[in-house]
Amino acid sequence: MKVNGYKVIRFAPPRDTFILIMLETDGGLTGWGEITGSGSDRAAAIFAQEAMQSILGRDPLDINACMADLLRFKVPPLRDHCAMTAFSGISQALWDINAQAAGQPLYRLLGDGRETTVPLYANLNRGLFQNRSPEAFAANAASAIQEGFAFAKATPFDELTPAHMDMDVVEPGLKRLEATCQAVGAEKVAIDCHWRFNLKLADRFMAWTKQYPAFCWIEDILDINTSHMDVAEFRSKYSWVVWAGGETLNNQLDADALLDGSARPDIFMPDVKYLWPIDNLCAHLNHARSRGCRLSLHNPSGPVSTAFSAHVWVACSGDAPVEFPYGAVTGRSALTGPQEPVQGGVYYISDKPGIGIAPTSEALEKFGNVLAEGDL
Repeated sequence: MKVNGYKVIRFAPPRDTFILIMLETDGGLTGWGEITGSGSDRAAAIFAQEAMQSILGRDPLDINACMADLLRFKVPPLRDHCAMTAFSGISQALWDINAQAAGQPLYRLLGDGRETTVPLYANLNRGLFQNRSPEAFAANAASAIQEGFAFAKATPFDELTPAHMDMDVVEPGLKRLEATCQAVGAEKVAIDCHWRFNLKLADRFMAWTKQYPAFCWIEDILDINTSHMDVAEFRSKYSWVVWAGGETLNNQLDADALLDGSARPDIFMPDVKYLWPIDNLCAHLNHARSRGCRLSLHNPSGPVSTAFSAHVWVACSGDAPVEFPYGAVTGRSALTGPQEPVQGGVYYISDKPGIGIAPTSEALEKFGNVLAEGDL
């Protein structure tokens, strides 16, 4: 079997956009990957196109040979987020093809996990781009919990940047967070701070949180340029807090530095779209467990990356719910065939080969736009 074609597709259903990789083979199998969130869709498509040209005519079942040229890339460097996202999508598609060829669901090729029901938590942010009011946060959180999602994650601090020193700038975010807690209880809320706090305001925010029971977790609170040493020192003052992180990791060196260093999070939540290849991602997750972390996956994206996240979580016996972009796309489940298997806040993995789903031809025709393509 040979890779005989590829496409990079902008897939834009109402209210969101996903960037997909499609690899075709002369054996009739098609593999899918997702590269949403690269930082530049156009640049990622160019990186992916150049990389996929190098594997045309190769045997997709020999993943190591297909990926070898990508792992030798010097320009861009193997830490460039856009390029790493593009390469990850190719890795995903190759693993999808391999699992289909083996007649097995992907998780069986990646690990020993057996639990095929994956608990999800609701990322509120993706569904609230048009309405950032406290009332909207509260309503979406209540709806998600009622539907069965494990908890709701709020990303409330729109106005804040690390340069701000005045707590008044934090107030709009606190109002959103207060409304969310009143709707579902703080014990059903996680907080994603998107690296918006400096050390001074972070301490003041942590003092504010003491009025509530412990949140599910607090994620990425400090400026992204804060040293691991300073992160660890800050966290040591708040030993009761569950800290989550790892979503931006895109290479082995940085992943090892986080997991083996002083800033290791309680919840390790890398993203299948960035930390690649898939088997290395699984190795990092297993290493994180050995270092005492609980395992989740960052995934505010489309059905393809959600499917990969679910399979990786099962393969590695994850123990913290996986992220799902709640309310982001109307009719999302119908974009794939079979329909995306999310019900009652749970992802149900089937025994279908590969990742078990693919975008339907109807959805691709209606919402798809080819950014790059090639064939033998």
